[in-house]
Order: sequence, then C-alpha cells, then structure tokens
Amino acid sequence: MGSRRRKKVRIFIDENDRMTFEKRINISDSWFTCLPALRILGLDNWDLSVSSFSLSFPNLTTLCLYNCTLPKKVWDLPALISLALYDFYYPYDMSDMLSRLTNLQDFTISLAFSQNHFISCPRQLVNLNIRTSSSRNECKSGNIVVLAPRIFNFTSFGIFTTTFGVPELENVNIRLQGWVQGTEEDSEKKLYHRLTNMLAGLGNAKNLTFDVESIEALNEISGLLVSLPSPFCNLNYVKLPKGYKESNMSSALRRYLLGGSPTATIFATLPQNTMKYQEVPNCLTSQKLMLDEALATNVNDRASSCRGNSDFGLWHGHEVNSDFVRLLDLIMTKYPETFEHFTAKSERVYTMKLNMLCTSVSEFLKTSLTEFNIDFITEYRDLFTDLQRWGFNVNWLLSHLKYTEDPQISQQDLHSIDSRPDDAEN
Repeated sequence: MGSRRRKKVRIFIDENDRMTFEKRINISDSWFTCLPALRILGLDNWDLSVSSFSLSFPNLTTLCLYNCTLPKKVWDLPALISLALYDFYYPYDMSDMLSRLTNLQDFTISLAFSQNHFISCPRQLVNLNIRTSSSRNECKSGNIVVLAPRIFNFTSFGIFTTTFGVPELENVNIRLQGWVQGTEEDSEKKLYHRLTNMLAGLGNAKNLTFDVESIEALNEISGLLVSLPSPFCNLNYVKLPKGYKESNMSSALRRYLLGGSPTATIFATLPQNTMKYQEVPNCLTSQKLMLDEALATNVNDRASSCRGNSDFGLWHGHEVNSDFVRLLDLIMTKYPETFEHFTAKSERVYTMKLNMLCTSVSEFLKTSLTEFNIDFITEYRDLFTDLQRWGFNVNWLLSHLKYTEDPQISQQDLHSIDSRPDDAEN
C-alpha cells in the first residue's frame, strides 16, 4: 500500500485489537474483510454510503466515527456496546440504525445546533450523551426528540430544545463549559433563556448535576425563573460543581429546581484536590489494561495507600475500607466518569455504595477468565446493572465482561491477561 501515494491512509494498530483509520480518498472495502476479530474501531472522514460497503464486524464492541457519511445498508454489529458519532450529517430519524444494535449501552452523538432529530433508543441503552455545535452563527435551535423506556445517565453539552419521552430518567448532567465563549452579552442571555426550554424537557430526572457554567447561567436569569414553575417532579437531589457554594444560588433558582420536589436536596460536590476530569473517547481507551493495572497496583500498594491517601477524591471523610482506597484512586484517574453522577443522601449509604463498588470490581478482577461460564457472566451483568442504578457509570466493566464471552480467546491470551494480577498477588 505504501507505493500507492494517491491513497492517503493512516492506520494505527496496537496489541489490544484497536484500529483507527484516517482517509482522504476512498480505498477498497476489502481492507475490512480480514478483520473479523476487531474490537475497537475509529474512522475519520470516510464515506460509508457507497452501495458496496457493509459495516459488519461480529466482535466489535466500540465504534467511533468522525466526519463520516453513514452507510445505507443496515449495520451488522451484534456485539457493539459503545457508539460515538461526531461531526457529520445525520438523517432526521435514526431509529432503524439504532434498533439493530441489540447490545448498545453507551451512545454519544454530536449534532448541529439548528437541526431537528428523532432518536429512538434501544431498550438496553444505559448512557446517552448529546453534544451540540457552537451556536454563534445560528439564530434558531432545533428540537431533539428522544424516546426510550429508561436511561440511567444522560449528559448534554450545549443548549438545545428537547422532547424527552423517557419515563425513567435517573441522572442528568448539564454541561456548558466553553460553549458560549465569544458570544455577545445579549445573545448570551437569549441562550440562557433557551436553557430553561431544555430543562423543561427533562422534568422526569431524579438527579441533576451541573457544571459551573450551567449553574451560573441559570443564576443570571433569576428574574425569568421567578415566573416559571419547576419542571422537576421526581427530583431526589441537585449536585453542584466543585467549589460552588450553595449560598451563591438565588432563591428563585432554588425554587425553580426544588419547587416541584419538596423532599429533594442540594448536594455540594466535595473538592477533588488535584484530580482533573478528562473526556476520552471510548475507542481510544483500553479497558483490559486498566483493569489489570488496577488490581496489580491495588495489591502492591495497600499498606501505604490506606494511610497516605485516605482523604483523596470523592471518598474524603468517608470510612471506606482501607484496602480499597488505592483502587478508588485508580478508577478515578482512569475512568472519572464512573463517579460523575454518584452521590447519596446519607454518609452511611454513601460509604456503603463505595465499598460495594470496590468489592464488585476487586472480585471481578481476581477471577480468572477460565472460570467464567454463562451463569457467572449473567450474575456479574446483573451486579453491574445494580451499580449503574446507584449512579456508577461502569461501562468499562461491562465492556470487559463482554470480552470474557468471546469463544475465540486462546489459552495463551487468557494467560497473558491473567498473569499480571496473579504475579501481583504472589
């Protein structure tokens, strides 16, 4: 391929069955026929609409598409768990495409500010993330209709109008970081007014999380909020960003958020010390290596970490089992989204949930892949689903669980995966 300069293709392959293609000119679809075991794939600037192309990977668990044209044929991705679509044109109705993804649990989509869309989510979907482009050159926002029986975690980046037909909506995370940057003050205020239209469509949410920009935006339009009823009738709590004081909230904002749910409370996020959150596309991470590293480091560092890091991260001030502190630190470092929606009304329940998460993760990591069978996998899947209900985003665990179901894994592969934890234990 190197001698054919007219086809500019960059290919990245590593030992974890991940591949990223970036192409500027069409190349033969036969590239994909020799990759039946591929698990993680990223495509940049591909036209997938050509009639001869078929997106078929029986073992693919993670797919990221950047600036691509969607295929006309039905996707054959029976094992797909995570899908991310960025920066290209979508049809109004994406129901047919999503309905065929029977194992999809995490869906991220980037949409234009002014476009209308209809998204009917598959029943098993856990996480939905919708991002909208900058609004500086747009005068009218589109409406995004979302239908699903239940969604555990919904994250919005930007402001858009939404009709959310989701009877069971657990956690909603509102983000505006940098989205209105560079907008004139008058236009900025108009956008903030539209934020109330978006929140009105999320009235079934049980738990609300705001970043600094979004909560400050609502505070700035307190004069408007005085005349608006609270859209939230099932709310349990509102989680404020780190460093933001509840006393900074106007009385109008408090009433707008809590007025429809008298028992709801405001939860101030504990300081994270030096921890920084980073958004990392699923297709650029390796769940398997993270899991191995977590267990190995947890075992080696137990004695020192239980003393030196006992006040680190979200577990500051909570009596978490000392054996788990290092594991929690590693999870926070590698997968900060795990704790993005997590909280509890009482300190005792908060600590209990953290200990339960660590017990589940620790036991899962100590289990050799050779010990897994259908019943074992089913029990772990149910357990991880319970963790999702508690507010933990454990998609990375579910992805690794999917890895254990692959019948094509050789004994050598099993040994290479299990050897690091075993060596650490010894």
